[in-house]
Amino acid sequence: MKWVCGLLLLIVALLAWDGRPLAMIRFIGTAHRPSLNPDFERLEELLPVDPVFAELHGGLPHPFHDKGEFLRELWKSSNHSIHGYRFYDRPETPSAAVVAELVGVLADRRSFVAYGGPKMCGGYHADFAVRLDSGGESTWFLVCLGCGEVLLYSKDRELICDLEPVAETRLREAWSEQLGEPFNPVQTRLPVSRDELEKWGSTEYRRTHSDRPPGKKPRVLPGNVRGQTIFSGSTEPDAKSPLVVFDIREESFATEEAAAGRLAELNESAGNAATNRDGTVHICRNFAIGTCVYTISTKPMDQAGPIQSMLDLFRRHIETTPPREVKQFE
Repeated sequence: MKWVCGLLLLIVALLAWDGRPLAMIRFIGTAHRPSLNPDFERLEELLPVDPVFAELHGGLPHPFHDKGEFLRELWKSSNHSIHGYRFYDRPETPSAAVVAELVGVLADRRSFVAYGGPKMCGGYHADFAVRLDSGGESTWFLVCLGCGEVLLYSKDRELICDLEPVAETRLREAWSEQLGEPFNPVQTRLPVSRDELEKWGSTEYRRTHSDRPPGKKPRVLPGNVRGQTIFSGSTEPDAKSPLVVFDIREESFATEEAAAGRLAELNESAGNAATNRDGTVHICRNFAIGTCVYTISTKPMDQAGPIQSMLDLFRRHIETTPPREVKQFE
């Protein structure tokens, strides 16, 4: 009987040492918020110089949105902890193209922006982890594609920051390609880069805990639609003009005729404004360039926002920016 008790104690000790009970306590039932240093000035210290790709691991399912699946994988699959977050033991074997994209994005300082605070997408969850080596040192990048946050670890240094919108899209596409998800090639001009937004006096807008109820999932756009939300306060000459939130959308179609039909449909159904359930007016503008239809709109609380000046900037950008071909994953 004693040996049975001893064996049970050994099993419990091994499980506790592996960190799985701790992962249950830490992640289940709450939207996780990492508590890392957000000092963006430290980024240069952590980014590797002339990096070499070392390894890539996929993360377990989302412990908030897919709690049951997370628990099953936590206890039934072979997985381990990387800086407290759970990943499958089996390393991914990415193609040369995926490796080049991962290294190109993660080792580039321009891919990151200062951490803007927690997002309302169910909390941080690491979709994948990448290790890059440089000069005998290793840097781990733990990437959450749901909120666009990255955790960086190198020796005793750590940092949390946000992804620049184009960098986030590139990583999302690289990871989708690694998972073998089906796709269609599409032409796109979104998202607008951080450098271009700065010329507009705007920034990428990311939702925080004050914007939506806890636990609400982000909206999933249709396969032919790409969207971006921007935050601007410089669309009027008056420097004291209020900050305004704008949504921009791009819908891609197979032919220019199909795009023209969609534009006519949008203009007929909504015109230049749409009335929301609370009686506020959602102002929007639509236009087509080639096989794509573009829409810019203000949030209801910004119905008096200077949409025309932002529309001029957006349209000029679309007309002068050549489209790039991307893989639109289903």
